[in-house]
Amino acid sequence: MSHPNRIGAKLRTLIRARGFTIYQACKAMGIRNAELYKTVNDANPLTPATAARLHRIGIDGRALYLEQASLKLERYEKAEAVLLDVTERLCRTAAK
Repeated sequence: MSHPNRIGAKLRTLIRARGFTIYQACKAMGIRNAELYKTVNDANPLTPATAARLHRIGIDGRALYLEQASLKLERYEKAEAVLLDVTERLCRTAAK
């Protein structure tokens, strides 16, 4: 299942642009292969721990993590707007 805060493709591109394979990046960052593979394939979100280690391969993990948080906030704001709209419609219908 794809994670809703899709930054995996961007992360994969950044890793490759620095001349690393995913496997090499994992070794350089000191993390398990599965953790990074799940993130770049959008199966899991970018964790704070992984974001903090991205600097070891020349990637600003803080910026990626903040981008992910921004996407999450946008998703919640859209959901809230839909919920408010539905609630207003139900109230109008009940008032009739």
